Amino acid sequence: MLMFQERLDLAENKAGVWIGILNWLSIAWGGSELIVLLLNKKRRAVHDYIAGTVVIHTSEAPVAV
Repeated sequence: MLMFQERLDLAENKAGVWIGILNWLSIAWGGSELIVLLLNKKRRAVHDYIAGTVVIHTSEAPVAV
């Protein structure tokens, strides 16, 4: 039975250069989410803009007991 690191090495060998590219893309996506989130007044992230969603806070929201 292969251990975790051996499985990871095998996956990297099979995927080749794609695994590195996908890793950097996921880091870039996460960084862009954080930057956009911190730089707008409504605290919307990139995925909120893509989906067209907005969180609305109301004073009528129940309080957890």
